[in-house]
Amino acid sequence: MTGDAVKAIKDLAEENYIVVEDNTGVKFCRDKLRPVVYQPEVQALSIHSLDGIIDYLNIHNVGPYIIHIVDHNLVRILGPIEKPLLKRNCYLLSTLRNYEGFPYERYIPHEEFIIKLRTKFEETEDLLKLIEYTSKLTIDNHIEATDDGCSQTAMVKKGISGSLGERKEAPSMLVLQPFRTFREIEQPESLFLFRVKASGAPTCALFEADGQCWKDEAVESIANYLQDGMKNLDIDVPIIK
Repeated sequence: MTGDAVKAIKDLAEENYIVVEDNTGVKFCRDKLRPVVYQPEVQALSIHSLDGIIDYLNIHNVGPYIIHIVDHNLVRILGPIEKPLLKRNCYLLSTLRNYEGFPYERYIPHEEFIIKLRTKFEETEDLLKLIEYTSKLTIDNHIEATDDGCSQTAMVKKGISGSLGERKEAPSMLVLQPFRTFREIEQPESLFLFRVKASGAPTCALFEADGQCWKDEAVESIANYLQDGMKNLDIDVPIIK
């Protein structure tokens, strides 16, 4: 093979695989180059609680570890950055167990609405107030909404037979505590807007009204819970949130 042929092959290889230059003189790789390195990853242990994180650290306190609170429903235990790929191993994943939350922003029959209030929320004063109101709604209710889009008035049944009626204002803005983060911590409060329709059988809906600030509160509560648990076991692991 002549020298010209070798040079032509080399130029072709560089043109198609090595780099190209744009009009600014900056060089770019045409293809993604990856190191040929075998670096097996740790198979993360999967759990569904915060206490399990403390138990894991108590048993495997050989770090260095980092606790990363990703969100209200996910916490990870990570190791240090390892060469040559500069990656972190994830040793443990704690996720909120699969749980069907409340169907916000959707009108549902008031009987189903009451059941979901009872099963998906902490019992609070505002929750009991809401249950009391919705339990008195009947098919004959007439709902009137004011222009501000918040206050509502409904005719609710009254008396032993329910044949008498009274006009009662619906509880519009309520502070409630849905089940939506790890059960070891207190469920964060949120402001909700309650709405009801009664074209035939009454239907009810809840709308979140706090901009999901509850997630920040949940993350903070998770961090405090883990810090207290580690103090009791004399464990010191950094927490990132």
